[in-house]
This record gives sequence, C-alpha cells and structure tokens, in this order.
Amino acid sequence: LLAKHMGASTAVDELRSLIRGARQRFSVTAGGPKGDAFEDNALCEIYAQFLNALLEGPEHDSHDLPAMQRLKTALELDGIVVGAAHKRAAQLLISRGYSGLTGEAMTQAVDKFLFLSERAFADEPSTEAGLYEMGRLTGMLNVSDKDARQRISAVSQALYRQSLSTVAGKVGSQTGEALAGASAAFGLAGEQAA
Repeated sequence: LLAKHMGASTAVDELRSLIRGARQRFSVTAGGPKGDAFEDNALCEIYAQFLNALLEGPEHDSHDLPAMQRLKTALELDGIVVGAAHKRAAQLLISRGYSGLTGEAMTQAVDKFLFLSERAFADEPSTEAGLYEMGRLTGMLNVSDKDARQRISAVSQALYRQSLSTVAGKVGSQTGEALAGASAAFGLAGEQAA
C-alpha cells in the first residue's frame, strides 16, 4: 500500500484514509485492542526502515524531510512511536558503522540523521519530549549536544542554500513566501537564513 501510494501524487489525507482502511480490514485500528501493539511494532519498524533508507540517499536531498513528515502524518504516529523509531534507526545506523560504513560516509549519515530527527521532534507539542529524544539519540551516537547543534545547523543551511539556488532563477511575487517556508521547514532562524 505504501509503496504504491507514497509518491506525491497521492494526497496525504487520501493516503491516511487508505491506511486507516487497511488497519480496519486487519483489525488493528488505532485505539483498538491490537492497534497499540501494531503501532509500537509494525508501524514503528516501517518508519525506522524508511528513515534508514533516507540515510542511504544523497547527503543533502531536500525531498527527504517532506517524505519523512508525509509518512509520519499518513501513519498517524504519535511522539512516543516516532521516538522509538528514531532510536531504532540510530541502532541500525550504528550497526552500519560496525559493518564497514566509516569516515565521511558515516559522518554524512549521522549529520543527516540528526537533522531529520531534530525536525521530527520539533513538531512535538512538548519541547521537553523533543529534548529528551534528541538527548537519547546523541548519547547513542556519542555526539555532544553542542556538536549535534552545529551539525544540524550545517545540514539546515546546506538545504536552505539549495532551496535558494532553486528559486534564484524564478524570482516573482511568491519568492519571499517560498524562502520563508524553506527556512522554517529546515529549522533556520531569521538571522541564519539571511
């Protein structure tokens, strides 16, 4: 179902509806007797595997963040499941390091992972929950909070510059709005986007 409809051609509301229908068909509806276990296990693993697949892609792909947010929304994942999925993805990333991913490739994957994680937790209503989840991940990856913030900022700025170059040739009445949207999506404060 996801493989067929994850592309941008299917609206997220339609995708969410299709997933709800499939969950109902298999008796794992949200809030149902088996629904929580399904979310904690199957949906968490789907999200973690998708996140890990994003880490194998290009270093700065501006489509990664919207794709991750789209999946999170379509699966209707709460912060606890997202936190568990990011923890699982960190474990998978660490195991890739043990199986030969080293040097610059590992650094890029960790940077991208930290950025995507920070953006996922930025959507959470509780700031404390986001800080807890990021602290858990940086601890697992053996990255200091200060280093993590610098690495996240570097990825944010690279993605924003990429967005700037895309819109540079298309200056028009909506350019300012597009740039403001890009800076917010990539987590840049006003002075960082300038």
